[in-house]
Amino acid sequence: MTEPVLNAHNKEEYPPAHTAEVGIFKIISHDYEEGRWRVRWKVSQS
Repeated sequence: MTEPVLNAHNKEEYPPAHTAEVGIFKIISHDYEEGRWRVRWKVSQS
């Protein structure tokens, strides 16, 4: 297991201790074609 490191952007430890600390996960778009599911997603703090 690796030791937590500081994120240069917000000075928080990475990886986060809990998934609630990651931010808001939003699916921007998705499609399914020829057996492949493509998902575009974004994580934001607000």
